[in-house]
Amino acid sequence: MATARRASSADPWVRWVAAAGGFLVPVIAAWMLLPGVDEVPGGFPATLLWEFRIASLGTQVVFWAAFGVLFGWASDRVSARHAATTRPATAPPTSPTTSSTPPSPASSS
Repeated sequence: MATARRASSADPWVRWVAAAGGFLVPVIAAWMLLPGVDEVPGGFPATLLWEFRIASLGTQVVFWAAFGVLFGWASDRVSARHAATTRPATAPPTSPTTSSTPPSPASSS
């Protein structure tokens, strides 16, 4: 809470630098302190690795496309329901004897 108050009073560039530092410091520390990873052993077939990567990419595309479509559908339903419940009140009906046009100068004489 106190940090939010201090950050909101600072210039925008100070907040950007603080956010970048807050992200980069732990990432660089983890990169330097954690051991390296050799993901693929020496005798592993390259074609099998390539096929796995392509299948993994296809799975990601299908997942995020389905997620986006379902989220869009759900948010559209909620938006329509919200619009139906917050519809503005209709204007009172006007009587047929009242005219919305001003009288013409010829009829006033």
